[in-house]
Formats: sequence, structure tokens, C-alpha cells
Amino acid sequence: QKDWKIIDYVRAVGQSPVRDVARQTGISFSNASKSINDLIERGLLINTGRVSTGRPGPPTEVYRVNPEAGYLLGISIGKEYMLPALLGFDFRKRQLDVEPLETGKDADTLIRNIRSLTYACLEQISQYKLLGVGFSWPGSVKERARIEYSPIISLSEDKYSLGIEDLIKPSDRAKLGAVPVVMESDMHALAIAEREAGGKDGRARDEAQFICVIPQDYLRVGFVIDGQVHRGALNSAGWMGKSTEFGYESGYELGKIATLLGPELVVISVKAQDYGKRYPDFLGGFDETRYKPSTTNFKVELSRLGPDGPAIGTAISAYHKFTQRF
Repeated sequence: QKDWKIIDYVRAVGQSPVRDVARQTGISFSNASKSINDLIERGLLINTGRVSTGRPGPPTEVYRVNPEAGYLLGISIGKEYMLPALLGFDFRKRQLDVEPLETGKDADTLIRNIRSLTYACLEQISQYKLLGVGFSWPGSVKERARIEYSPIISLSEDKYSLGIEDLIKPSDRAKLGAVPVVMESDMHALAIAEREAGGKDGRARDEAQFICVIPQDYLRVGFVIDGQVHRGALNSAGWMGKSTEFGYESGYELGKIATLLGPELVVISVKAQDYGKRYPDFLGGFDETRYKPSTTNFKVELSRLGPDGPAIGTAISAYHKFTQRF
């Protein structure tokens, strides 16, 4: 656990000297130094050389995560398409020559296309370096990684119990061996992605209280409270509001939610240029309600992750499942 604590801190800040690693993780300087040297020998960290830290004294050696130490695959299942994302050990996206596939209109097509997309992705990744695979579902997911419900994908009642064993071909699951496979609600996955890779230059965010939003179809919101993803009592927190077109009305609903919760930050996961006049209308509705009940102030910004946020987040979730084994 000590080693993973060091790795996660260095990844979150981009690079760090031993002194900062020790101070921020609560590990003694000597133990931190010893662990870092061991992690370098194992190929998990890299010595990037001596740099000036801006403090008095000579330049000091700093360390960063080795991006090639392992890979993580995430696949987000959307209303119309399924998007894959391949991450390096530094949680940055890597090239993956696989086209998105249509989600399909029924359960059989959904399963067939997920299996095809998963197979195509696995063919491009060394199984010896694959650390985890994750799927995100646009709705609620039961604790045992089984689909429960989605307001934007229509399946027959008996198909709302699909699990990971249904989404991956038995031959591909056998090939994965002990590699963990997880399933997350898309908004939980997006919250994970924004928390750990949504900051500047792909780093972790500094904010401990924020909400991230996909304001299309339904008003979908992911919550990070005290640095933790809020999942709700039934693991289904995240879908809020009513079906509403992206624009003034969805912005108005979001403003009420944000003002009530009082976060440090609101992250909006859309591409403004794709929506023309509807994006300014959305901001107008948001500003109409955000300050009225209270004087809470917070930042608002567009996500840096683009449409890949849920895929990135579920890949990171698979990484955490992997590290729990040690």
C-alpha cells in the first residue's frame, strides 16, 4: 500500500522530489527514498533528472510515473455509440486504432457490439501489460457490476440484469485471466475521471468538492464530496432532473442543484462549439438560478476530457480494483 500511495501522489502532481513525496504521503524521508528507488527498478517510476524547485538550494532530482508501465482500457456505452479509451500508467490517453461502434437498438445488438469492440481493443494491447478493463453504463449499476436501469437505452425488463460475464466473450475473459473487469455508472465514472485526470495537463484536480455534468437528454450529475465520489445508498446517485433539451431549461435546473450543494467547481462535459446558440442559452439559465438562494460562489468550466470522460473514469476504476490486490 505504501508503494501505491507514492505512485498515486506522483501521478496526481505530475512529478515530485522525494521531500514532497514524504511530506504529502506521511511516509518518512528515508522510507520514501527507499521505496522510490525500488519503484524505479521495477519500472513504475522514472527519474527525470535534476530540476529547480523554486526553493533555495541546488536543483533536486524529481520523479514521475512511467507511462509505459501498464495500460488500462475503458469503454463507455452511450445512447448511440460506444467509445473506447486506452490509458497509460500515467492516466493519459494512448493511441487506439479502433472506431466507435453503434450501441444498437436491442439487447442482442448491444451485447454483440460490446463484444466486438472489446475484442478489437484487446487485440492492440499486450496482455502482459494490461492492468484493468472497465465499462461505463448510462444509468444505474448494481453493486455486483450488473446493469440495473437506463433512461436513455431501452431494454426489455429481463435484460436489465446483464453483467460483465454477458458483455465479454468467454474466450476474451479467459485471455484476461486475473485482470480485473469493472462496470460503473457513467456519472460515477465521469466523477472519477475528473477527480484524477481532469486537472491541468491531465493531473488530478485540486478541488475536493465539485460536480460534473452531462446536460443532454436527462440532467446527469456526478458528485465529488470531500474528495470521494458520491454513489448514494443504492449505488445509483447521478441521474437527476427531468428529460430536457440542452439549453436554458437544463441550465436553470443545474443552477438550482449547484446552489443547493455549494461546490467549489462545476465541470460541464460538452463541446460548446457543437451547440451553437444553445450553449449561451444554457449558461443564461444556469446564471438565472445559481446565486438566488444563497451567496455561494463557485467556478464553472468546460471539461478538458471531452466525450471520453466516462471511458477514462471506468478505466481508472479498474486500476483501483487492480491495486486493491496488493
